[in-house]
Amino acid sequence: MKKHLNILVIAIVLLISSCKKEEYKAAQSGVVGMSGTWWTEVYYDGNQDGRIDGLDNPDSLDALIISYSDFGEPALLTSNTASNTGDSILMDDILDVWPFKAKFGVDYASLTMKPSSGNANLKIDGESISIISGKVLKGAATTLSGGKTDSIFVEFEFSDDPGSYYVFSGHKNTGFPEDVH
Repeated sequence: MKKHLNILVIAIVLLISSCKKEEYKAAQSGVVGMSGTWWTEVYYDGNQDGRIDGLDNPDSLDALIISYSDFGEPALLTSNTASNTGDSILMDDILDVWPFKAKFGVDYASLTMKPSSGNANLKIDGESISIISGKVLKGAATTLSGGKTDSIFVEFEFSDDPGSYYVFSGHKNTGFPEDVH
């Protein structure tokens, strides 16, 4: 009888220990804090100072080229690269406003894009993109519904328009219908 009791206790212990559930942890992108779809506006930075100002001034060199409402949906996608490291992102103009898709170096700790030139445009053979500056600002944007979300600012120079700087500036898509422009 004691032998059967010992076997029963061992079986119960094994059954309980085998039922222990481990919580599943999904793999996470190396640049998760910089990834997403973004509502952006596109500006021409006429004085190449990295700021868009004086848009109401007729003498300003800066100009709004495309506003949120012109797109009707998020226009920019940032994601991890195939290597899934924290040192680069893939950026795609998903609406082909200025068709580009390129890999850019980042400093993930400061959520900034590293200035670089000659990045291959994966959408147009023989074209390249230079990134002048770029940054993701956590919780710095206010959506149409009044909520907070991340903001993005990226300044580019395209090889087919050398000497001209363009700024994509906007905020992360929340997915809520009340935040659609």
